[in-house]
Amino acid sequence: SDSIDDGGSPPPAFATNVSQGQIEGFGSVFVNGVEWETDSVEIEIEGSPGFSESDLQIGMLVKVEGNLDASGTSGTATTISFDDNLEGPISSITPSSTGSVKTLLVMGQTVIVENGVTFFDDTPPYSFAAMAVGDVIEVSGSANFDGSIQATFIEKKAENLAAFLATDDLEIQGVVAGLADNTFQINALTIDFSTATVRDGTLANGVLVEVKGNALAGNTLTATDVEIKPAGLGVDDIDEAEVEGFVTNLSTSAQTFEVNGQLVNYATAEFIGGPETDLLNGTKVEAEGSIVSGILQTEKVEFKENIEFEANAATVNVGIGTLTLEDLTGITVVVDDTLIEFEPAGSDLNDIVTGNEVKIRGRE
Repeated sequence: SDSIDDGGSPPPAFATNVSQGQIEGFGSVFVNGVEWETDSVEIEIEGSPGFSESDLQIGMLVKVEGNLDASGTSGTATTISFDDNLEGPISSITPSSTGSVKTLLVMGQTVIVENGVTFFDDTPPYSFAAMAVGDVIEVSGSANFDGSIQATFIEKKAENLAAFLATDDLEIQGVVAGLADNTFQINALTIDFSTATVRDGTLANGVLVEVKGNALAGNTLTATDVEIKPAGLGVDDIDEAEVEGFVTNLSTSAQTFEVNGQLVNYATAEFIGGPETDLLNGTKVEAEGSIVSGILQTEKVEFKENIEFEANAATVNVGIGTLTLEDLTGITVVVDDTLIEFEPAGSDLNDIVTGNEVKIRGRE
């Protein structure tokens, strides 16, 4: 039969782009350098719809689905979704050698917090200096190759665990390892799922899960709910996709890597900001292309820490973690022990002496 126009609102446009990255600004929502109009957007937080743009904050790692304009720099968002990495108590805080980074332990997870790079909740305000052992925090960020979380956003949820558990459940998202009859591991945290509801799939080593629980003893969380989550962007096929984060599981033979669980094939990619040989586990990149059968066939890989120097070391100050370079006066390179990856592996700032030729990738 012929269709009848009932005068209602048109259905939402089919999304042709999916983009994952941290929120960079508002006035619309900016993610991965794209300005997304939000007039008709559906905002989901922790899988629940009905939120508004005011519930989002700079630094949150989000997934945007929508339609890009021809310019590629703006578009119309249909859905913005936010899922945190974990909510739990800080058990320890370790400052780095330069004091610009703090390493937190939160429910057996290593969380890297950078002063001036990690954003904090502003309602009420929280800060790099205010973090304290015992605080229950929500963490959003990118997973690195060593299992750590590079935090881009942190919100304080409660002063202590008892106050938090009075109204909320602990949460963690991660990859299952060491699966046994009633337990599995997410890094150093043991999940006891003997009385939990397991849904949306089958537990297996290597699958991504979101776990909720209401009892924490040491590094063991008693789960009440375990949800199997789709890997990466959760999309099988789409015209345009972008992911931003740290390279993990790099295979130079297969020419693939992962970013936040999304498998990326870079066999035909153009590299921006550096050569393909600079691609290493732990390198921060943005990859763009189409997703075919769940794999991002990337056309472009851009190095996010895109300043590169190659010169001889002029001075090396191990005590404060800095070095300068010959013929590049006025530039100081900060070498923070928490963040830096040395090549060859196992070396450190003590191994660099005046006159050594060094190649450095970093950010201003």
